[in-house]
Amino acid sequence: MNPEEVRALLAELDKRLGAELAGFWHSIAGEVSSDEFRDLVISAYPEIVTPYIAAAADLGAAWYDLAPSDNLDYSARPAELAPVEKLQASASWALSTGAGDAAVALMQGAATRALFDGLRDTVVENVAAEPGARWARHASANACGFCRMLATRHVGTGATFYRSAESAGGVVGRSTDLTPADRRAIAAGLMTREEALEARTRYSSSGAAEGAGSRVGDLKARRTRGSGELGSKYHDHCHCIAVMVRPGQDYTPPPYVEQWNEDYAAARQDGLTDAKDIAKAMDNAPTGKATVARQARETAKAKKEAAALRGSAAGGGRPPKDPGASGATGFGDPVEPEWSGHTKGYVHPHGGEPWSEAERQARQRALPIERNGEQLHQHEIETVERLAALGEHIEWISRREGEPTNDFIWAGLEVDAKATRAKYSTISQRIRDGVEQSRAARENGINVRKENFLIDLGPHKLTPKLRSQLSKYNDRNPNNRAKRVWVLSDGGADLVEIDLGA
Repeated sequence: MNPEEVRALLAELDKRLGAELAGFWHSIAGEVSSDEFRDLVISAYPEIVTPYIAAAADLGAAWYDLAPSDNLDYSARPAELAPVEKLQASASWALSTGAGDAAVALMQGAATRALFDGLRDTVVENVAAEPGARWARHASANACGFCRMLATRHVGTGATFYRSAESAGGVVGRSTDLTPADRRAIAAGLMTREEALEARTRYSSSGAAEGAGSRVGDLKARRTRGSGELGSKYHDHCHCIAVMVRPGQDYTPPPYVEQWNEDYAAARQDGLTDAKDIAKAMDNAPTGKATVARQARETAKAKKEAAALRGSAAGGGRPPKDPGASGATGFGDPVEPEWSGHTKGYVHPHGGEPWSEAERQARQRALPIERNGEQLHQHEIETVERLAALGEHIEWISRREGEPTNDFIWAGLEVDAKATRAKYSTISQRIRDGVEQSRAARENGINVRKENFLIDLGPHKLTPKLRSQLSKYNDRNPNNRAKRVWVLSDGGADLVEIDLGA
């Protein structure tokens, strides 16, 4: 079984445990006095939770024995069950901290932690008992910043290991990195990886040892990574698990951990040293849990606004065509019927002041493109104007009723234009939406492919940080890749193409 399969089994146990706790709570609520209710809950809590912890511990032992190993004589044993007093203390804390459904949620969170600890403790204890075994902390792709921080380790040796029980199960310092010289010695057969790591974890220089108040041969004290006291383990509702790496075996972390290591390094480069600040920074990184949640809220809000502004066109099309045409110029009274897409609640994506309808119509008519009577939003007109000012020639693509289309043909390529804020999460979401929209259209027999994007930042500048983030878009979105991306910024003064790599 791989870690995700094990986690899925634990999640199913956790679901059943949570339901049983809630069922018991509601079955006695209102039937007894408040004092009796509290005593009953505290007394029953260990009886309900302990069988699930035992099942998790048994699962951990079975999983351990199934793992390949050069040691054929070792047999895993389940960890001891949590003491009744500890579980009762959790129930008492939940009852003292919350009330009603809030207290139920607190008890369920503590129960989740105890359940997962049944497996985690089993893995860690057996690794400690089996010579040559190690373990790694394995977090899910949508883990919080705290868990991401604890799941990151040194990269470059082909594996990511914890070297102590405290490292995998608690909050401790970073593991030791091997030097290029170490790796050459290992490759030449002059030492084993274990010997090299052991040497790097201890002081070999008397000067370095004395500076740390230690002696040659003492274990080095590494910088703490995490929050809380050393030895504290997992938070409530945490689904991280400890994965054994038995003798003769290797462990490769999930691909998404590479991005977490970059996020951790970025946080340190920004000068952050406190574990809580680093965890928060990783939560708010471009692919962090908080960012993804915020991005989802912004997407929902943007779609709602688009629906209000564009009516039926919000599903992927663009505004309806003009009801008539006129050759009038100037910003006086419009001679065409007003278009409600601009006059009723239009919100500029760059926060700009909306034009009058007269100005919109006049500047729309002055564009050096054939619109075929199609209405354009203010920000679309501005994008065309900026490209024209740079000497770029585009051919506007006529809207197809009820079908998504790119906006224009530029240098022989169909391009989709996006006016957006200078924020990676917003830009990446707009690109993903475009790619997904065209893929869905093709599945329905509509021949359209959105893969080339022009991002118009309006008056905002393209910062080096944003440019670097955009260059990694395809790496972070392998299922919604873009072919080419340009950014138009600084009021149209700057037009650059983003290097998306291979």
